[in-house]
Amino acid sequence: SKPVTVAAAMVLLDECRLRLDDPVDPWLPELADRRVLKRPDGPLEDTVPARRPITVRDLLTSTFGLGTDFELLHAPISAATFERTDYSVASGPAPEPDEWMRRLGELPLSYQPGQRWQYDLSHEVLGVLVSRVTGRPLETFLRERVLDPLGMEDTGFHVPADKIDRLPPLYGPDPRTGEFLVWDEAAGGRSSRPPAFQGAGGGLVSTVDDY
Repeated sequence: SKPVTVAAAMVLLDECRLRLDDPVDPWLPELADRRVLKRPDGPLEDTVPARRPITVRDLLTSTFGLGTDFELLHAPISAATFERTDYSVASGPAPEPDEWMRRLGELPLSYQPGQRWQYDLSHEVLGVLVSRVTGRPLETFLRERVLDPLGMEDTGFHVPADKIDRLPPLYGPDPRTGEFLVWDEAAGGRSSRPPAFQGAGGGLVSTVDDY
């Protein structure tokens, strides 16, 4: 999902509808006027103003200031980010993009924009950016400019009913016993219907041949 979404963003850069060092504020006002933690492992209310706006380059390089940081797994910002933006199998589906962005905008940044690489979350925000710049759902633009031109006919944010028999169930380990259990069935599961939030960080379902 991540490189496919970046490919879509690069199309917009190629067409000059985005520029690398433009602030994202016009399209993502929820991320304007950021506060940044004085210490990345400190309390959420102990902040300073961001030194500069978040840019398109920051999202493309996963340095906009928030994300999964394996050195901060027990910090207050990690728990707050997980609570507001997580949509794992265990916690349920994410809300629609505007509500998701509103929740994200309530958080301070862990680091100043451009200061540090952090995993995953930038791509989710990038997907919302692509959707807002184009005025279309992310999947619509992906299909028009990336998926269909490459013949990726089995790639999308859900699996249609006539293909669901090709999707295996999702397994995960029980944290107490290590036993692998079914977390999400194929038929009737989360990938069997269009999601409210088209997750650019990991929401696409695909095949080896397509990829």
